[in-house]
Amino acid sequence: MAKTLKTFFCSQSMVAMILVLLAVLTLLPSNGSANEQTLVMQIQDTQPKYFLGNSDQLGLCGDIYAELKSRLDKKGITVSIPTEYTPFKRILHNLEKGKADAYCGAARNPDREKIFIYSELPLYATHHVLMARIDDFYSPTSYEELIKSESRIGGLLGTYSVRHLLINGVTRINDTFLNPDEAIDAC
Repeated sequence: MAKTLKTFFCSQSMVAMILVLLAVLTLLPSNGSANEQTLVMQIQDTQPKYFLGNSDQLGLCGDIYAELKSRLDKKGITVSIPTEYTPFKRILHNLEKGKADAYCGAARNPDREKIFIYSELPLYATHHVLMARIDDFYSPTSYEELIKSESRIGGLLGTYSVRHLLINGVTRINDTFLNPDEAIDAC
């Protein structure tokens, strides 16, 4: 397991997915009639996927939404992008009940595949990484080593990374931290 933070995104698959989405969207018929369609997007407080309050930095999914909005506006389709974050469970509820149309960032699983449509190409890949202080020479290579170790493990509150560790038997986790700096300072 790595001691340094690695990129969260696989740029080749991300670029491929964006190109596929944009190609499909350009095939949509132009709709200049009074029956204007509105697509409602959802955003979650999960940087680097979304950033609010900075028009120069929207985040990976925020940039995708902005490009979709630009292209769909030309087709007479309005895209509504919220100005506030929505909690993840409410996002899924809104999508399931038809109160929203799209969300970038929900991991694919068998239960969700019964309800939602996923693109065949992933927008990005996530990687679970561990960070350690530079003077800490412990470098586990398996979950078993983490389970047996006495190392302190910090995780961000409510993240899949913490759930992933728990699923794999790592139970000594302090997951009360709201940002990476807080976790690093405490460990």
